[in-house]
Amino acid sequence: MCGRSVYDFTDIDVKNDPKFKITEVQTSFKPNYNVAPSQQIPVVLVGSRILTTFRWGLIPYWANDKKIGYKMINARSETLIDKPSFKNSMKTKRCLVLASGFFEWDSSKHPHYIRIKNQHIIAYAGLWDEWTDKETNEKIRSCTIITCSANNLMKKMHDRMPVILDLENYDIWLTSDNFIEYRSLLIPCKDELMYEYEVSQEVNSPRNNRKELLEPVEKNT
Repeated sequence: MCGRSVYDFTDIDVKNDPKFKITEVQTSFKPNYNVAPSQQIPVVLVGSRILTTFRWGLIPYWANDKKIGYKMINARSETLIDKPSFKNSMKTKRCLVLASGFFEWDSSKHPHYIRIKNQHIIAYAGLWDEWTDKETNEKIRSCTIITCSANNLMKKMHDRMPVILDLENYDIWLTSDNFIEYRSLLIPCKDELMYEYEVSQEVNSPRNNRKELLEPVEKNT
């Protein structure tokens, strides 16, 4: 599960990061320390490596109502090709969804912040689509974050986790035509590459959005 994300960087940071090979920036953005579904989230698209932002919560092109996006913030890796909502995007509309880390809640409802060691910007495996409102002609580009079974670190909090791609696999995920090849990337991140710590319960409300939310809470000993 990934229901709350974080990006503590700007479009300039991504453009200047050579691993993303950005050649075009369509949207500028500032850090968001508590990204909730329906908000904008940074993505990288195939082609000339375009950096932009999409609404989080995929709205399939065939949907009658954009509210369906609230139910599609995540896509299970095991059933992607079986779900009409994701099947077409899996073939032609894969993307990188960028983040610094994400929040997850333990069994006691305490939030934790999860990051990758020594990486300021990470990339989830994502899918996107474009939906058009038939009445207003409004166009919305939206995305979903693919999830997989949890590794040992994450199992303490949840049985699912976002697919975090290794940087050497960015090109494969974005451009490969070989289903077996890019499907093989949808696996849990190695435990030893991750770390987590408990943070303030202020993150429970997406109205709270400041850098201090990422600080560890002080525990009584």
